[in-house]
Amino acid sequence: MGYDDVDEFPDDGLPRERMQLLENDPMFVPTLTDEELAEDPEGHRSGYVAVIGKPNAGKSCLINALVGQKLSIVCFKPQTTRHHIMGIASGKEYQMVLFDTPGIIEKKRTKLEERMMSAVVSSIQASEAIIAVVDAADKPYDALAMFQPGSDWSGPPMAVLLNKADVMEPPDLEEVAKWYKENC
Repeated sequence: MGYDDVDEFPDDGLPRERMQLLENDPMFVPTLTDEELAEDPEGHRSGYVAVIGKPNAGKSCLINALVGQKLSIVCFKPQTTRHHIMGIASGKEYQMVLFDTPGIIEKKRTKLEERMMSAVVSSIQASEAIIAVVDAADKPYDALAMFQPGSDWSGPPMAVLLNKADVMEPPDLEEVAKWYKENC
């Protein structure tokens, strides 16, 4: 026995009222005109940002924090993210569409790994900026070697974000931060 016999939207010719939600209801979405939707407040910026890095660098954790909800799986197991996942982070003066990408690996041994690296490349190509998440405890050159753009780079601007800095001793962290400032 199912619900096949239930007519959810009867066609009896009677007008139907839209349900009205109060502004303090979490499901309330204000109705905006086309003109209001087209207006961008002065100084408002928006864009696409690819978040890249080696496996387990903290990309998904960063995106979850920026979006404000658990969007991506966070796990100690490498390659948990297998295709890019989009999340939106918004503030008063900005809106970012974030691409959570699989961890960058040097040698692609399987079709799955090839597809995951294709997801990284397509995310970079679709982005207007890149955040390269690196584990602060990794040796700096090793952490960036796979995705540091050369001098002829014509892609989107890239910022390096040192993650897991809380597990480092302050003098070591200062040394690593200095290296990134001088070399990136």
